[in-house]
Amino acid sequence: MAEFDGGRIRTRKTDCGPGVHLENKGWNESKNAIFVSATSEPSSSDPQPEPPACFLTRDHVAALTEHARTKEKQGGDDSWDDSSVNDDEKSTQPERAAHKPRRILRTVISSLKNSKQFGHQMKRKAERRRFDEAPRKALVADGLTCNWTIHAEHLEDYVPILDFTHAVSYLFTASLIILGKTDEAWQAYQRWMLATWQGRVDEVIAELPAHQDRLGEPDPESEEDDPRKKLGRVIGYL
Repeated sequence: MAEFDGGRIRTRKTDCGPGVHLENKGWNESKNAIFVSATSEPSSSDPQPEPPACFLTRDHVAALTEHARTKEKQGGDDSWDDSSVNDDEKSTQPERAAHKPRRILRTVISSLKNSKQFGHQMKRKAERRRFDEAPRKALVADGLTCNWTIHAEHLEDYVPILDFTHAVSYLFTASLIILGKTDEAWQAYQRWMLATWQGRVDEVIAELPAHQDRLGEPDPESEEDDPRKKLGRVIGYL
């Protein structure tokens, strides 16, 4: 399995001698990929049809969505960081289910190259790890187009898997736009999330345009925080 995501890293200007000489305020985008070899057993049916409990916990989902929204405004990556979860909460996580893969070896590559160049680096790494000999292969990434361009150009025989936390934040956002901070909104989110988790995302896509029609289409000069524009982004993402 391979996973890919962008991040932020502080860098120095070149040829400036000792000390910190920051370029573009010091922040640049990094590309990061993890390659994991694991043992697993195939199943003829979905081994986990119900989503993890964390996606059914309102405070956790709200915090995850706020984290993604803040990162988007700051121009950073929107991957989930669980550093805000205390040790007691981590210790109460259920034991690994029997159907989940058991990791054998994990290696990581990172680069400041653009996504096109990084795609070639990922392919070379996968070849060195002999992933082409694996009976089952998967690529996990968020919804950015560049991620799936890498999949199409270099890892096309890998099963594509969405980083589900991103879908969760979009669905929760849609529920708040449509129904506000109400119990009805939480119930709608749970229904959409379950359908998406189980691969029935077409049902959600079919339902949301009616809410867009009710809210109306955004004006060309609408702000990015306009609920009509935000709902349109959710529908487009799904």
